Amino acid sequence: MKIDKIISVSSFAIHGAASLKLLLAKYGKYVLPVPSALFTALTNNPLYQKFELPLAEVLQSTLKIVEAKEQNCILHIGYLSLPEQVDAILQNYNQFKQNIHAIVVDPVMGDNGKWYVNPNLLPAWQQLVSIANFATPNFTELKLLLNFDADAEVEMETLLPLFKQKFPNCNVIVTSVPHPIYQEIYVHTADEEISLQFPKHSCAMGGTGDLFTGTFIVQKYIKHKPLEIALQNSHRAVSKAISKALKKQKTEMF
Repeated sequence: MKIDKIISVSSFAIHGAASLKLLLAKYGKYVLPVPSALFTALTNNPLYQKFELPLAEVLQSTLKIVEAKEQNCILHIGYLSLPEQVDAILQNYNQFKQNIHAIVVDPVMGDNGKWYVNPNLLPAWQQLVSIANFATPNFTELKLLLNFDADAEVEMETLLPLFKQKFPNCNVIVTSVPHPIYQEIYVHTADEEISLQFPKHSCAMGGTGDLFTGTFIVQKYIKHKPLEIALQNSHRAVSKAISKALKKQKTEMF
């Protein structure tokens, strides 16, 4: 099936490169941005402010136009601001599901063994993952989805079977798995299990998860690449963006 657009529900930051701003910079011709919240800067800036937006109305209006144009879309869900936003997303999905080919969820909750959103968002993310085709949590977020503490010491061999029990219809791609040398990505689908190892990125930059997931959607659903190739190309896009930023002595990828 030809996919026309990616409807991306996530945050938008005026200063800084992450979330929707990063996806638009890289894949603007595909992305229909639906902001879940507006930030004046990334949250590592002490001057940032956050403003809530009417997600339900914006998403519904966007989908009405998609329906009128008879477009086939991927629904990508990234940062959520409030638990009740999941109700707006589900209502709109049920109304316009004939135009939504697949759902890809990036459950933005935490990293490196720590929460960075309000834990009351967890049930909302679990509800969305249960209906998603793919979820792309990092290792910390995988633990949280399975009701472990963010800093719990637990192995992937334990977590992946638990994920498939809890979310039997969702394929999972786990990034940022701890390893002393490599960058590891684990994939568990109904048909296959894949473990990929890459050289670690030379440094950490904001938005790497957004770029990885956005590239995966383009590779898998728009360019129709096989799963493993799509994953390899997604990691390569992140590495290339980081290297390019460092060469220009930038602290942001775009």
